[in-house]
Amino acid sequence: MEGLTAPPLLTPSSVAVVGVSTDPTKAGYSLFENACHFEGSVVGIGRQANDLHGRPIVAGLDELSDPPDLAVLAIPPGPSVDTVQKLDRLGVGAAIVCAGGFAEASPDGAGLQRQLADIADGGSIRVLGPNTSGIVVPRSKLFCSFVPAVRELIPGPLGVVAQSGGVAHSIAFAASNDGPGVSAMVGVGNGADLRLAELVDMVGQLPDTKALVVHIEGVPDGTALLEVVQRLHPSIPVIALKAGRSNVDHLATSHTGALTGDWATAAAMLGDAGAVVVETQTDLIDAAKALTATRLEPMSRPGVGVVTGQAGPALLLVDRLQQLGIDVPPLDDETARRIEAIIPDLTHRQNPVDTGRPGGTFSQAALLVRDAPTIDLLVLFALLEPGAVDLPQLATEIGAGSFPTLLGTGGPQTQLRDLIDQLGPTLPAYDLPDRLARGVWAVCRDAERRADADATTPPATSHPDASSLPPPPLIEAHVKAVLAAVGVASPEHALCTSHAEAHAAFDRIEAPVVVKVAAASIAHKSRAGGVHLDITEPDGLQRALERIDASL
Repeated sequence: MEGLTAPPLLTPSSVAVVGVSTDPTKAGYSLFENACHFEGSVVGIGRQANDLHGRPIVAGLDELSDPPDLAVLAIPPGPSVDTVQKLDRLGVGAAIVCAGGFAEASPDGAGLQRQLADIADGGSIRVLGPNTSGIVVPRSKLFCSFVPAVRELIPGPLGVVAQSGGVAHSIAFAASNDGPGVSAMVGVGNGADLRLAELVDMVGQLPDTKALVVHIEGVPDGTALLEVVQRLHPSIPVIALKAGRSNVDHLATSHTGALTGDWATAAAMLGDAGAVVVETQTDLIDAAKALTATRLEPMSRPGVGVVTGQAGPALLLVDRLQQLGIDVPPLDDETARRIEAIIPDLTHRQNPVDTGRPGGTFSQAALLVRDAPTIDLLVLFALLEPGAVDLPQLATEIGAGSFPTLLGTGGPQTQLRDLIDQLGPTLPAYDLPDRLARGVWAVCRDAERRADADATTPPATSHPDASSLPPPPLIEAHVKAVLAAVGVASPEHALCTSHAEAHAAFDRIEAPVVVKVAAASIAHKSRAGGVHLDITEPDGLQRALERIDASL
């Protein structure tokens, strides 16, 4: 089915909750209590007509006066399938199926999940889930989640799409407590109908979304996800957290019914598509804080200028930046001369610039480094000290928001919170040098990803012609020939049918060479004695050929 540009899933005007309970210990109570905060129309569907939290409850779908845009189901798996079928007939735009017990649980559950997919495919309703924790859109108070605390999430520019509902909530709370706030949170669940790629696209299109984080366990539609990331990242940063760097496939399978796949391959492909790939949720929040506040123009190696009032944190910061491959270039001669004129020679006056204490010279040094021709991103670190530097005033002076700037600081929690509130969204503050470094890395990596995309001209679409291939199983040489026809290179090679042909090919190909048996029926060629490496002279080639003959 075609994706919806303005999906009722995220922008409904009316919501129905199916399975409402008046018992506060039941999930149907919590879900309805959250939903009742929605700014639009809300109705509950329970076993009998009632009133709860100032919203009506009716005794069945037939009692609805008008079909809602969105229905949220807090009922078991079997009834969920029947209810989605009825909702589709009523003309409901989208449904959230919260129940587990589908493909992640058993073959019978997988059958129920296929029925959900068939209903969505054959009708007009879109289905989120099953086995999903739901959605949250804080600005419109759309809280379709069992977790009461989601009502405290702060609206902001970060979109969150996660295959795990628990991860979705965890990221959203972190983004609210120590980050930019949330535009929308979506837990994908099993993805019977609405899958990860389409949901990423939906959240990315929301007007409030200025950056997007994606949590990935296993993706049945990986190509579609890469295409969405590639299309979104020129306009909004995409940060990806891929599960499964260690061997957790068994856990992911029981969680959402999907395998994680190879971490390194997935991370590389996401990076090539334009995503900033992180390894932990802490890194994700640090990247999100930076990328919702500032973004560089596409460039291959941004120059970072560091100004600090404390040398020790600056040492840790720059050390970490260099470990992450970030360029902290020397200042040009004129800027260096002007820095030396205002800062005593007891401190470091090149990049990084240490003012000795965040006093009056701190602001002057920050402005000079900002204007240096080698600097694309300004990074400040100044602990909170009475009578030292006024950081909100400095943010105004340096034009934080117009010139890319990130800040590291530290002090009592209440003072830090007050400072963050004063700085606003244009200058995110980090309380540790290593977390600041990760934010810097994310901004630089995002700029480099977009520069790579700008420098790459996609070739004309061309698909391999496999019509001339013999029936499978295929040998390696046949596949390489087809790929070569569309420009996919491989090391020089030759398919030989005799010892004489092998020696003739050896004379043409630069040594050392690999001699490998060309037999599609042998899956593990090295185990069968069919692979010989580092052949550098004809006698060695002959011995390898004889060994292959003997092994066969």
